[in-house]
Amino acid sequence: MIDALSVEDCPADWRNVSWEISNATVVCDWQRALNLFRRAEDLRLLERVDLQILRGSFIFGHVFGWASPSAGRAGGSPLLRKGNAGFEPSWCDCEGKRFWDVHDQRDLTDSQTEMVRIAAMDLNSALAERPQIAWAYRAMLARCLFSLEQYRDAAYHYEKFLPCDWSVDFAWRLLEGQYEIKKIMQSIAKCYQHAGNVREAKLFLEKYLAKYPDGPGLNLQMAELCAQEADYRSAYDCLRKEVEVNPASETDMGIRLALAL
Repeated sequence: MIDALSVEDCPADWRNVSWEISNATVVCDWQRALNLFRRAEDLRLLERVDLQILRGSFIFGHVFGWASPSAGRAGGSPLLRKGNAGFEPSWCDCEGKRFWDVHDQRDLTDSQTEMVRIAAMDLNSALAERPQIAWAYRAMLARCLFSLEQYRDAAYHYEKFLPCDWSVDFAWRLLEGQYEIKKIMQSIAKCYQHAGNVREAKLFLEKYLAKYPDGPGLNLQMAELCAQEADYRSAYDCLRKEVEVNPASETDMGIRLALAL
């Protein structure tokens, strides 16, 4: 009976509206949830930026995973559970890979694409007005932009997590402890690759490989870029390096066939 109360009849305070959004999430009624966000916006129940942060990250959670019910428990977004206590949500329910790694990109339905577009607008507007908000929101925005095929804009936001001076080792160690730098570098390279700028993609991987030559997966991605430029000798060398730093990759049939040719 979650939808027994119409959106228009929902009490005009954030506590009740957020409760109804959480209930809509449990039964996967995403349109009702978005209509409730819209009601909160129309009634100005929250500051505009706070509502944009909440709606943008809520949509991200729905499309990319953590808001979907899983076996044995009801779904629900971590930030809506804490929404009544202030805007310091815990991201422990959300896997970091979904922020940084665009390699598991999947096709979106028309409905999901439209929702991601709303999320991107919300998060971009919130970051423009309040740039000091948590890093997770910029990472969400970058992932949304990649899904919308706005690859250069996605790369721009991922690059915000990199040190200004590549030569400062301390800066890299600090960032390694806070973010998944390898995945960020790979995602930046993937953004430029999809944008048709293979040279820029290779540049980012080369910079990272110069500092961390033993990073698994990086040489494999470099091999893909070299092959895209028809530089098959370099692609072969990269595959050999990948097998050296990551022996388990030799069991991959694609790599074994490429090395055999």
